[in-house]
Amino acid sequence: DFSENAHFPRIVRAGVGVRSRATGTALGATYSAVRGDGDLHAGWPRYAAVGVEQRLPILRFLTVRGGYATSLEGAAAVTGGIGIGLGSLNLTAAAILSTGHGDENAGPEPDRQRFANQLEAGSGFAVYVGLDILRF
Repeated sequence: DFSENAHFPRIVRAGVGVRSRATGTALGATYSAVRGDGDLHAGWPRYAAVGVEQRLPILRFLTVRGGYATSLEGAAAVTGGIGIGLGSLNLTAAAILSTGHGDENAGPEPDRQRFANQLEAGSGFAVYVGLDILRF
């Protein structure tokens, strides 16, 4: 039963972003929606998100960022983080607080505990640490 419809859906995504070299500020917004009957995807089936990133003028290697996302069905997430640029490497850390709508049976197939439905219903706090390689 788990592998029924276990294929990738179509994902429709639109976004816009702008960065100011003068101020070191970047702004972005995204809308995404899953289409089709496959459910092998990570994240909410539908969401809108906005974010801002600011490179600090005194410590040009340090960047702070924050954002907000909503599933458009009651779940939301707020995030904040920092990035430390080390040449072609960027060390990042972020904290995320998510609040789900609490209904694990929400979604197109309420009789199944699909990953996407559980993700949308979940709430909690998470910390992420990553290393980006910007160029070789």
